[in-house]
Amino acid sequence: MIIRNMKATFGHLDNQALELQPGLNVISGSNEAGKSTWAEFLMAMLYGVDTWVRQRGQELPIKTKYAPWSGKPMAGRMELEHKGRRLILERTSETGPMTSFSAKDADTGCPIEELTAKHCGTALTGVEAGVYQRSAFLRQRRPAVTADPMLEKRLTGLVTTGVEDYAYGEIDEKLKKLQTAVWYNQSGALPKARAALREKEAALEKFTELQKKRNEIYGKIQAEQTEQARLNRILNGLELLQQRRVYAAVEDARASLAQAEGDCAEWEAVCDALPKPDVLGTLKGELRELRTASVAAAEEASRNPITMPELPEDLRFTGLSGQQVREKTQSDATEVRKALELPSKSKEVLGLVKWLLPSLLCFGLFFAVYFLLSFPYSRIAAWALLGIGVVWTIYALARYHRLRSANREIQTRAESLLTFYGSSNAYEIVQQGADYVRRLEAARTARALAGQKLAQRNEQSRQLWERQTAFLEKLADKGAACAGLDQAEMWIVDAEQSRARLEQARRDVLLRRQELTRLSETLPQPPDMTTNLSGYEAYDAADIRAQLSQCGKALSADRSEADRLSGALGQKGDPLVLNAEKEALEQEIHRLETRYAALELARNALQQADSEVRSRFAPLLCKRASALFHALTEGKYDAIQLDRELHVTVHPVNSTVYRSLSYLSGGTADQLYLALRLAICDLLLPDAPIVLDDALVFFDDERTKVALSVLKQLGKNRQILLFTCQKREKALLDELAKEQKMAADAG
Repeated sequence: MIIRNMKATFGHLDNQALELQPGLNVISGSNEAGKSTWAEFLMAMLYGVDTWVRQRGQELPIKTKYAPWSGKPMAGRMELEHKGRRLILERTSETGPMTSFSAKDADTGCPIEELTAKHCGTALTGVEAGVYQRSAFLRQRRPAVTADPMLEKRLTGLVTTGVEDYAYGEIDEKLKKLQTAVWYNQSGALPKARAALREKEAALEKFTELQKKRNEIYGKIQAEQTEQARLNRILNGLELLQQRRVYAAVEDARASLAQAEGDCAEWEAVCDALPKPDVLGTLKGELRELRTASVAAAEEASRNPITMPELPEDLRFTGLSGQQVREKTQSDATEVRKALELPSKSKEVLGLVKWLLPSLLCFGLFFAVYFLLSFPYSRIAAWALLGIGVVWTIYALARYHRLRSANREIQTRAESLLTFYGSSNAYEIVQQGADYVRRLEAARTARALAGQKLAQRNEQSRQLWERQTAFLEKLADKGAACAGLDQAEMWIVDAEQSRARLEQARRDVLLRRQELTRLSETLPQPPDMTTNLSGYEAYDAADIRAQLSQCGKALSADRSEADRLSGALGQKGDPLVLNAEKEALEQEIHRLETRYAALELARNALQQADSEVRSRFAPLLCKRASALFHALTEGKYDAIQLDRELHVTVHPVNSTVYRSLSYLSGGTADQLYLALRLAICDLLLPDAPIVLDDALVFFDDERTKVALSVLKQLGKNRQILLFTCQKREKALLDELAKEQKMAADAG
């Protein structure tokens, strides 16, 4: 089959045309030029657009992804040659994208009935859409060959009779579904039958268990009834024993009443000589007040003892009154001040010089008159002046000496006074005198106050003594001879205790009478004294009643449990019916296990047959793919192996082991898948066009050149469409053409 031209309204292609030639066609263009769109358009024209496909993740369905951008309906036209006949295929969108189909002869215009919208691609290429997509149609970034039932049928048909109805995967899947229907995990008929059998067995086991429990409950009920009867006998015996004890208690109560009445009479005789209770209360209150007053007085004397303060003693002021001390200290301070006011030695000398100035004047006049004047009486006058000067000098010196002696006496007296008072100035002397007078006056005031307090305390003691004497005399009038408050307190306490014992005796009489009356009412007549109750003392009535209560509760609960078990046994049904259903389930399980084993044998036999068939077609595919891969990798790899899922391993030249795809580079992996697809095309699609969308994008230049050489060689027998976004493929093809021409010329 050779496609001559295509015209498309598909995606961003708006009624655009593409002309093609036989052999290798290299269609190059920039990104978003429509290369992948033309490839998908070719598939849509051959096999139509599946309108039932929905979006999965980020992948859009064809009907959505390639809806015309112009808003026109999706449509297309393809002209091709098939088996020497020119055909025109047209698809339009009426009821859905590309759903309307027509095929006609290009020369005659007659419609071709055998080509339909659904089977057009299969009739022209010879394979279904899934097989074509996994072999001759290599999309961008999807080079791997994946397993497909139809592809498996086609490959199987290569080595069988040619009938392509057989596919191991489909038959194995059907057998597996049959097995799953019988048994898969917890689902299927076999697990359900086993679960039903377990339910029946559990029901029978539960029936047996319930029956056993009911028998045990009946045994417990009988034992509890026996125990209940025994406890009732013991309780009756304990009640009779209690009656006997009550009878004995009545006799004891009568004796106790008689004893209490005798004690009460004795205490009444004792209390007749004692004061009445209200009088005793009054006496006790007075005693308490006297005790409180005595204790308070003693505590006050102990806490605040009264002492007579001593007058202050000072040898400097012995025998002097306060006024005399003030006068003495003022006088002594005055003397000290005088000493402080005396002139200094320099002032004394200066004063002497002033007194000697007249003497010096006389001595000067003497020398002046005696030596300078010559009148007759000048010498007499001179000697007179000298005599006056001498006399005045003697007087001045005598006066200076007396003044100096008086000052020395004043200073000596002041120093002795300061030493006597231990002071440094006259103010301290006056202050010491004032302090002494203040302390003297304070001591005298304190002594007067202490005397007053002592007199008050003595008066209080006298009054307290008089009150105690009067209280003791009052007690003596009541018949109590007491020497002090302690004996009085003991007498009052004894009197109160006697009164209290009398009251207690009266209460005892009343209580014993009440107890005798109660016991007599409890036991109106004497109990039976003939029954033997030996050993019953060891039992406790409260304990027996508690046991009886527990036994009654247990008996009631066990009877309810027995009724419940009987009802449950009735609900479980007839054990004969359960056993019959169990046997039927066991037979069904045996049948299902036999069926599952038969299906397992069938799957094993099918797997062996598939392995035999695969061992026949796999070498054909691997041989052709290995040759192509060897050529595409320039001899680096020499063999390919495939498993049933079309997983590939390769054998590098001069290596001892096969390598998985994960060891290969991205470009080498693309070359491997290209070789595998080309091999499948050689075996299954010898006439269908091969579509390669950017299949060589990860090839280096050398391997791209080799791949183009292989494709060009294959293009001699089929049409190949290579879509690429690069220009190197055309350049390399031109280079190959030149090399071939040069080789031909050289040959």
